[in-house]
Amino acid sequence: MAVVGFPAEIATGRGATEAEDGSREYTRVYLVRTDNVRDSAKTVLEAPLLPFRGQTYATATETDVEAKVIERTPRPLDKTMLAWHVEVRYSTKPQNKDDPTVEPPEITFDFETYQEPLPGAFNQQKGPYGETVKTYSSGIVNSAGEPYDPPAERERSRPIVRFKRNEPGFALATAVRYINTVNQLPWSGLYSRQAMLRGIRATSAVWRSPAAGNAETRYYQVEYVFAIRYEGWILELLDCGLHYLKYKVPAGTGYNRLPFLVEGSGEPRIGLLDNRDAATKGKALDVTTTPPPDPCWNQFKIYKEEDFAPLGINLDLSLSQQKKPR
Repeated sequence: MAVVGFPAEIATGRGATEAEDGSREYTRVYLVRTDNVRDSAKTVLEAPLLPFRGQTYATATETDVEAKVIERTPRPLDKTMLAWHVEVRYSTKPQNKDDPTVEPPEITFDFETYQEPLPGAFNQQKGPYGETVKTYSSGIVNSAGEPYDPPAERERSRPIVRFKRNEPGFALATAVRYINTVNQLPWSGLYSRQAMLRGIRATSAVWRSPAAGNAETRYYQVEYVFAIRYEGWILELLDCGLHYLKYKVPAGTGYNRLPFLVEGSGEPRIGLLDNRDAATKGKALDVTTTPPPDPCWNQFKIYKEEDFAPLGINLDLSLSQQKKPR
């Protein structure tokens, strides 16, 4: 006797109107599924991530910070009581100011420090547009030209944004789904994978409504903590190793795995690899050309990606107005 999964917005169920007084209204329709025909509308309205009363109008592509949810209407679909359509209506007209769930969110900008390794075969410099350009060079080495082991580190900082608002209810399923995830799509003025939802805190509270004879209503003070990384939350590793692939001729007949060796001594060494051509990736990077080619990097998406739009949060950070990071 519960909701199955998360509500899914129906794209064809979205509409908007603008009145003569300048007020705006929006309508969105969600599909909610339950596992019991006896589940009531109350169960449906408690579905995780269903927009709640007072939540700001925000989608993956647009936001109206003045428009808040004022009405939610659940309707069972024909011939079944296991699927419901919930119509959610937003309006820019002022609502009950005594209701804590319609209060504007509190946004706090902070930072955290961390130690960044500086490997001996790695340098960074700024390009003509302020972007980070990675090059292969001597890096941080001792007087004999050898990299430090472990590598030297430097202290850096990254932005932390805390978004706090009051919500009528909070579902643990929301925290399980979103904590330790990054934004799959552009969101809040950010490119994909620039924001990580580091954590969610929820504290229960009680509101006494004067209009209802001081009747008590429980709600939650919910805080979302986002860590912002301009380069994106992607692991980047220099493409290098002890072996390289030498492809046979004609193409497509295989390859041999050969070791990188120090010229003269035959001792094993670490060499740079070339991954620019998918058909011959893993071959040795030809550094004898003038100028030598840039080193290659491997990118790994090590964090789960989620669409942040259902959270109904807009941080308005506007990093997407800048040049996209490399």
